[in-house]
Amino acid sequence: MRQQMIVADFVECRELRPLALEAIKEMEV
Repeated sequence: MRQQMIVADFVECRELRPLALEAIKEMEV
C-alpha cells in the first residue's frame, strides 16, 4: 500500500492522475 501512496505523490507532481489510477489498478490485480 505504501507503493500506491508514493505513486500517487509522484503522479500528482506530474499531473498524471488518470494514468496513475490505471497503473494502480493494474498493480492491485
